[in-house]
Amino acid sequence: MIESEPEGDPASESLDGLTSKDKKRISEYAEHTLHPRTRSQYEAIWGRFAAFCEERGVSSPLPATPEIIAAYLANRAQDLAAVTVSKDAYAISWKHKQKGLRDPTLAPEVRTVLKGIRQTADPDEGYGKRKALLTEDIQAVIRTLPLEEPPSEVGPKERAKHLRALRTRALFLIGYAGGFRASELIAIRMRDIALNESGMDVHVPEAKNGPRDTGISYATDPDFCPVHSLRAWVEAVGIKAGPVFRRVRHSAEVPPDDAANPINYSTLWREINIAAEAADIDSDQVGPHSLRRGHVTQAKLNGADIDRIRRHVGHKHLEVTVGYVEDVNRMKTNTSQELGL
Repeated sequence: MIESEPEGDPASESLDGLTSKDKKRISEYAEHTLHPRTRSQYEAIWGRFAAFCEERGVSSPLPATPEIIAAYLANRAQDLAAVTVSKDAYAISWKHKQKGLRDPTLAPEVRTVLKGIRQTADPDEGYGKRKALLTEDIQAVIRTLPLEEPPSEVGPKERAKHLRALRTRALFLIGYAGGFRASELIAIRMRDIALNESGMDVHVPEAKNGPRDTGISYATDPDFCPVHSLRAWVEAVGIKAGPVFRRVRHSAEVPPDDAANPINYSTLWREINIAAEAADIDSDQVGPHSLRRGHVTQAKLNGADIDRIRRHVGHKHLEVTVGYVEDVNRMKTNTSQELGL
């Protein structure tokens, strides 16, 4: 007589050791990890991916193989900016985590394709039309951040959230005030910063058009001051040397100076999108370039000379800077306001 397995034996329900209840709980909590607008966007992306799988004869997109994901991303990269393709990968990753499945986007096949897409893309591809984050937007974002020092008895999760908020504030304010490219912002090291009585100088050793030094002044309001925000971040985590913007682990630990690497572009993009969502700014319209574009736009709106702006952000040719402020000029010079509507 063959004995049947005991009913409800967890091992009999899943080869990966998860029971159906485990997966249900994971799915329920994963459902609440995103802002409703982001979740809606991710569901739309998932629908496109599922349709692609169906076209390719894949019986089910869930779980997806790394190969079909790589093919989908490579296909999307033919017509879309690298940052949009990266968002597709995030959505596919999220869908699998939501269902309690292993994340196939971490597979070497997918990571290699994503890296190739980023490396072959135009550095400014798709960014010029992204929303310029202006001063009021930056301030709105910062007001949503949990910047207040948490009580000493809180756990590492809350402590890590606070440290990331300090880092996010510094990223936004330094990126905006400096008008830096994303690659320049995440590459800033402590040795590149020199404080002075007016604020600080940031040396950019590997800029697109050659090394440059960018001055950033103290702000009138300490809550929105790029210099104070940077100091608050580095002092909170004890940074003395090495990359300024580095990882914050879930344990609230930050890599020490001799073992730290700068955050990558994907982390910067994700931080900006999450913070924008919290401030009710459509994250689908913003990205790292929104800080640089915002600097140029706001400075021009406030009357700054176009050549001063060009030198500050490191444009080689004036016409490039002019291209950034076309929207500003268009709103000032259009004749629709003379139509009596």
